[in-house]
Amino acid sequence: MFNVFTKNNFINILIILTLIKVCFAFFFPANPDEAYYILWSNNLSLGYYDHPPMIAWLIKVVSYIDIDILTVRSISILSSFASLFFVYYFSQLINEESAFAITLIYALSPLYLLYFPLTNDGPLLLFSIISIYFYYRSLKNENHYSFILCGIFLGLAFLSKYLVFPIFIGIFIFNFFIIKKNNLKFIIFFSIGFLPFLSQHIYYNYNNCWDTLNFHIFNRNEGSGLSLQSLASFFVGMPLILTPWIIYGIYKYKPKDYKIQYRLLLTISLTIIVIYFFISLKSIIGMQFYLLLGSFFFPLFASVKKEQIKIYLFLSSGYSIILILLVIILINFPLNKFVHSPHYLTFVMRSEPRFFCDKFNEYKDYEIYTDYYATAALLSYVCEKDIKVIFGKSRYGREYDKWMNYQNIENKIFYFKIWGDIEEEKSYFGSYKLDLISIRNKPLKILLGENFDIIKYKKEFLKKIKKDYYSIPKWVPQKKCEIF
Repeated sequence: MFNVFTKNNFINILIILTLIKVCFAFFFPANPDEAYYILWSNNLSLGYYDHPPMIAWLIKVVSYIDIDILTVRSISILSSFASLFFVYYFSQLINEESAFAITLIYALSPLYLLYFPLTNDGPLLLFSIISIYFYYRSLKNENHYSFILCGIFLGLAFLSKYLVFPIFIGIFIFNFFIIKKNNLKFIIFFSIGFLPFLSQHIYYNYNNCWDTLNFHIFNRNEGSGLSLQSLASFFVGMPLILTPWIIYGIYKYKPKDYKIQYRLLLTISLTIIVIYFFISLKSIIGMQFYLLLGSFFFPLFASVKKEQIKIYLFLSSGYSIILILLVIILINFPLNKFVHSPHYLTFVMRSEPRFFCDKFNEYKDYEIYTDYYATAALLSYVCEKDIKVIFGKSRYGREYDKWMNYQNIENKIFYFKIWGDIEEEKSYFGSYKLDLISIRNKPLKILLGENFDIIKYKKEFLKKIKKDYYSIPKWVPQKKCEIF
C-alpha cells in the first residue's frame, strides 16, 4: 500500500509537484509585473520607486543563463521549494512521525502549486524563513552569534519587500514578551547583522527623494479608506493556504506541551495574520503574500494524529485539483467571448501580446509611447522594443519617471492607450494624426504625432506629477530632489 510517511514516496511526490509548477511556469504567459522587474534588472540600482532592489539583483544573476520567462521564474520556484525544507524541519521538531505528510499537505495547497510567477515575494519568503531558522538555532544552542545571521537574512528579506515587518515584529514580540531572555544580547547581535542593510536602503532613499518610503507610506494609500473589497480579499486569500480543515486540525490536535519551536511559529503566524488583516482594511493583500504565512503555520499542524493524516491529505489534494482545474479553464477561456467588453484589449495584451508586436513593426520610424507602466513593461519585454511612458498618472510604476529622458523625446511619436480616449494628449503636439489599428478584431485608437511640446508638458503635466508623487515633508533630511 502506498505510504506517504516513507522518505522515497515523499520525495517522488514532491518531484511530481515541482514538475507541475515548472509546466505552469513554462506555459503561462508573462505578466506586466514580471516584465517590469526584468526591466529593473536592465537598470540596476540600490533601490526602486516601488520596492527595494533584491528581485532585480537576483534577475540579473539568473539572466546570465537566460532572460526567458521560465529562467527568471526559477527564482520564485526555487524560493517556494526551499520553504518545503523549513516546513519539514520544524514539523519534525514538533512531531517527527508526521513531518513528511505535513510537508506534503503544504506542498499540495493551491497557493503553493500556483506560485510560480516572478515576484519579490520569492526572496522575501526565502530570506525570512532562513532568518527564523537562525533565530531558533540561537535559542536552542545559546549561540548568540546566530542572532547576527538572523539579522543578516532578515536584512536581505527587508531588501526584498517591506512586508518583512510582520516577521520583524513577531521576532521581537517573542523575544521580549514570551521567552523574555537575552534581550540585550539579541538587540546587539541582531543589529550588527541587520543595520547595514537598513543603512543601505536609507542611503538610497536619501539620494532619491525618499521615493520608496514615500510610495508605501503615503502615495500608495492616499485617499483610501475602509475597503470592503480589500477586506473580502483577505478572507478569500486565506483559505488558499489555510483551509478550514487545516485550521480545525491545528486547533483540535494542539500539543499539551507548547515547545519553544511551537510557540515561536505560533507567534510569528498570529502576528502575520493580525497585520495582514489591518492592511486589508485599506489595501488588497496579494494572494502570494499568504505563502509566507503558510510556511510558519503548517508546522503547527504536525501534532495531528497519524491515523488522521490521510483524511487531510485527501481533502487538500482534492481541493487543489478543483481549484487548479478552474484556473486552467479560466486561462483557456476563448478571448472572443469578451470582444464586446471594454477590457477586451487588456485581456489581449496580457494573454496574446504578440498581436501588438505585429502592429508595432509596421511603424518602424516611430518611437512608441503609452500611458501605463504595465502596458509598457509587458510589451517592451515581449516585443523586444523600448516602449516608453508619457502622460502616466498611475501611482505605480513610477520608475519610468527616472528612465525617461524628457529632453530627448523623439520627433515622431506613436502613442496609444489600452484604456480611455486620446483627447488631452493631442494639444501637446505641433501636428498629429489620429488613426485606428485593429488588434484581434478590435479597433485601437493611436496618435501619430510630431513636434512634442516638452515645455508645456513639464509646466502642465510633470509639475502636477512631482507634487502628487515626489513631495516630501520639509522636515525630512534630503538632498535636492531632481526627478525631471
